[in-house]
Amino acid sequence: MAEDPLNTRPSSFQERTLGLVEELIRQDTSNPPGNEHRAARPLMRFLLNEGLDVELIESSSSRSSVVARMRGVSARAGPPGLLLSHLDVSPVQRSFWSTSPFTPTVQSGYLWGRGAIDLKTLVAAHAVGLAEFARQNPSPHIDVMLLAAADETRGGKAGIRWIEEHRSDILDCAWVLGEGSFSYPTLLGSKDPVFTYCPQEKTALWLVVEAQGAGGHSSVPRESTAVTRLVGALAAIGSIQSPRHAGHIQEEFIEVMMRASESDRSRVETSIAESPAFSAMFTDTVSITIVEAGMEPSVVPSSAKATLDCRLLPDTDPSQFIADLETVIAEFGVSVTETFRAVSGASDPRGLVPRALERALAATVPGAAMVPVVSAGYTDLRIFRARNIPAYGCHTAPITLEDRATIAGHDERVPIRSLGIAAEVIFNFLGEVNADAAKAA
Repeated sequence: MAEDPLNTRPSSFQERTLGLVEELIRQDTSNPPGNEHRAARPLMRFLLNEGLDVELIESSSSRSSVVARMRGVSARAGPPGLLLSHLDVSPVQRSFWSTSPFTPTVQSGYLWGRGAIDLKTLVAAHAVGLAEFARQNPSPHIDVMLLAAADETRGGKAGIRWIEEHRSDILDCAWVLGEGSFSYPTLLGSKDPVFTYCPQEKTALWLVVEAQGAGGHSSVPRESTAVTRLVGALAAIGSIQSPRHAGHIQEEFIEVMMRASESDRSRVETSIAESPAFSAMFTDTVSITIVEAGMEPSVVPSSAKATLDCRLLPDTDPSQFIADLETVIAEFGVSVTETFRAVSGASDPRGLVPRALERALAATVPGAAMVPVVSAGYTDLRIFRARNIPAYGCHTAPITLEDRATIAGHDERVPIRSLGIAAEVIFNFLGEVNADAAKAA
């Protein structure tokens, strides 16, 4: 194994991507409330300076998405391809950060700041990769659009779903490459870098579990209250052991990782079981994310509720999952209300985009493995899959599993050496798609 499996070198891609990511991180686009117009301005400025056609899409005065387009010269160019990302980021708890989350900080080979991974590095990689491809290919055979959307982290009501309702022409594309999976210098004992891509996502299901009971002054204790019943229900939910299941994508993941790590199946499965990020790909999961009860220390509340973020395997029936959950907690007399559901379709794991991406990786990071995954997250890609448009996720900046754990958490950071790789993969990917189009012309 090489000392540095990425064999990185400084490049113009790295310098330009770093500069744009830093500018994007400076813009606080925490969602809620979003304020994506702050990041839209520097992104538009960059794209306009590169000579691309740019349009600002606003669902309201502060909720902005950016669209850019490189137009092909071929009469047979057909619908454009789409590079998809988003401008909003998760909220921060500043007291837990080692740096100021909206002051981009370079230290120890990393760029620190909210959105450094999710998702402003990919926004910049798409922009730099597309701009460089357009500069070097003034007469491309393909049309390519870039969409950096608002409101992805909260379901897209002010972003992709608003665009679908009011500007559906933007969604009429041939293929989509966005987020949903990650790339790693090494993974689960692999000898070389591993780039994962997702043709499918788990179903996101948000539930509210609520208990009600008699309230009153806390100086008169009660054996059963809304809070005690909710706590009992949550404890029962926490004890659920969902069965593990491997569909064809998970099976391919295991097989590729066996080759990449030169290990047998048992060892790979053990590594997966020990990795929360990848064990979640094989089972339904439930996370308790919000708990609400009470207003005063001296008052027993009459209601208590908790929000559950459930991520279900593609073949799990959400309605049956809810029914099973209700059976588990029936003794506590609580209600279960569904508040959000995002079901993702599936794209062909062997389609045009994965084939072109694999060739692009070979040109950018020789020796890297590429493997499909079922994404545990939900993304805007689901909107395109519902329209039968091939849509795939691949975050092209290699990070470690430790780096990945900072997403939506504290001290989010991305290796600086990965920034150039992220943009160069996009550049080479567009070159491969363009070459395919030239052959077909």
